[in-house]
Amino acid sequence: MTALPLAASSLSPRRELARTLSRLHQMRMEHESLALIDTQLAWLDHAIGEIDDAMDHVIQCKQALALLLQLLSLSGQAQLSGRTLWALLEPVQRRLAEACQALDDQFDRPRA
Repeated sequence: MTALPLAASSLSPRRELARTLSRLHQMRMEHESLALIDTQLAWLDHAIGEIDDAMDHVIQCKQALALLLQLLSLSGQAQLSGRTLWALLEPVQRRLAEACQALDDQFDRPRA
């Protein structure tokens, strides 16, 4: 049986988690006696997918805010009306709120 590394990795936590899950799936395929973890592996696959989706939303919000700031700095306008600023920021805020809610739901949801 292959031992899982406990030392810190140079990979990002997301990549390390995906790599570890892949190793667990491989170990499961090699050892029929690990069949009892199939449900947990399926749940982990689903949870990682949900977390990746939420992270993608957060990254898109970060990029949208960076572009918005760049647009504002290049426009030379010192002031924007409240309505204009709201129209620019509201979609980013809504998307970020949805991503945060998805993460909250994922970690608060009871496992099967």
